[in-house]
Amino acid sequence: MAAQVTAQTVRQTAGAAAFRTGEELHRQGAVEECDAADGGAAGVVAGREAPHAVWVGVADRQLVSACDCGSRDALCEHAVALALAAVNGGIGWYPAPQRDANRADAAAAFRALSAAERGSVLDALLAARPELLPEAQRLALTLLTPAGTPGNSPAATHRVLSALREDTAADVRSALLALDIDDLHTGYRPGFGYVEPHDAAGRLVEDALRPYQDDVTRRLGLGLTDAARAIALGVLDGLHSCEGSYDGDQVLCYAGEDLAATYGWGLREQFRKAGAPLPDTRPE
Repeated sequence: MAAQVTAQTVRQTAGAAAFRTGEELHRQGAVEECDAADGGAAGVVAGREAPHAVWVGVADRQLVSACDCGSRDALCEHAVALALAAVNGGIGWYPAPQRDANRADAAAAFRALSAAERGSVLDALLAARPELLPEAQRLALTLLTPAGTPGNSPAATHRVLSALREDTAADVRSALLALDIDDLHTGYRPGFGYVEPHDAAGRLVEDALRPYQDDVTRRLGLGLTDAARAIALGVLDGLHSCEGSYDGDQVLCYAGEDLAATYGWGLREQFRKAGAPLPDTRPE
């Protein structure tokens, strides 16, 4: 539906000075071009030094404009001149659709954000509200070391760490058993030479374990030894649980027999150097 735009509408939207100057520009014939465009009018208006490209339209029930003169007013003098020319020329005014941000459910939009987008939102929020930084830091620490939550009893701490270990073991087992035999690239490969099945399988296993190893390194670096230890033990448990539990067409068939010893030695060495060696996790 077309909007009703008159000279009075232009006067009410523009500042008094901009309207007077724009009205004079229009009267002097400074509007060199005026055509219907994007629900409003676009054209060229002569300026003091050079002509200006201008657009005027309707959005959210009010006149809006864009002009390359750099003015931040709702309607600069050039926009006023163009708007008056459009009114006199009988150009139709068709409001732009309501902005998406006005229609969208903000809560639903937040829930739909990816992890990276939520990180960007957090960065923007903390930049705008720096007083929230201590609380964000406290929540970050709680997330990375749930066992260290203030008020936790020794029994509660043990339960939390045990759950972290068990969840990690289950995730590792699922990740390893899901390795696809079709990704086992063996034989001659340019730049690598001949790749044995054992080596190819080892690379796939190491890639699957890398996120957990990186998490352990991160938490150890922050001094969160208990949480890092629970994750490391979970990785070893997951490796142990996969030993001998696969059939002949799985990647693990080519990865070796003692998976925990082969692929868990790096974690053990890491904790040994940190002065907190891991216990023997081999099933009895």
